[in-house]
Amino acid sequence: MLDLESVLERQVQHLSGGELQRFIIGLTCVQKVDIYMFDEPSSYLDVKQRLNAARMIRSLVKHNNYIICVEHDLSVLDYLSDFVCCLYGNPGAYGVVTMPFSVREGINIFLRLNVDSCLTSLNAGP
Repeated sequence: MLDLESVLERQVQHLSGGELQRFIIGLTCVQKVDIYMFDEPSSYLDVKQRLNAARMIRSLVKHNNYIICVEHDLSVLDYLSDFVCCLYGNPGAYGVVTMPFSVREGINIFLRLNVDSCLTSLNAGP
């Protein structure tokens, strides 16, 4: 599913960014744990690889485990998520994590927060 056949005989330090990302996702997915955590699993992956990685991660969902995933690719987030929490704040000052929302509502909140932030930056001028 993650197309790792081509990297089986290579040293980890010689893998490209995408190969390393797929390798780490695969390595994480073969673990038997209660909580899985992924930080930007779609980074360095092309569209097909993103979908395959998301399918692999989604296949881990069971009634007795949790998957926590930080993701900025909204299509991957939409596919992976049952619930969405949004994070916002100012680096070094404060941060806020929302309560869980439905996927649609969480993505809409994320978009509103980012659009409002962009508009505020544009209105501030040079």
